[in-house]
Amino acid sequence: GLARIDLNEPASAIRPLQTLVDDQPAYDDYEIWHDLAFAHWESENRLEAVNTLRRLVETSPRIKHKVILGSYLARMGEKPEAQACLEEAIADFDDAPRHVRRDARKWVKQARAELAAL
Repeated sequence: GLARIDLNEPASAIRPLQTLVDDQPAYDDYEIWHDLAFAHWESENRLEAVNTLRRLVETSPRIKHKVILGSYLARMGEKPEAQACLEEAIADFDDAPRHVRRDARKWVKQARAELAAL
């Protein structure tokens, strides 16, 4: 799957990536979901890319995942939903324990930048 993305063949990467997401959703700490969304996006299937990330956030509502979803939504022009998603990520960060905040700092920085650009 990933090799096909690297070879600029994202459409052919979708099926093996989807199979991996279905079989092992937590594979590589959920990074495979990002790869699948990217493959959909690069294949001009923007809605499926966003829907993949929505399912990821439902499965694993981490700050990082919400920021990535918000970023895709913003690029798609879905500003109100992007704003809500990014604001939720920041609120989660503000309420998170110290160890989570440490790991999520760069994602919240990105969320704030995305919000400023909306």
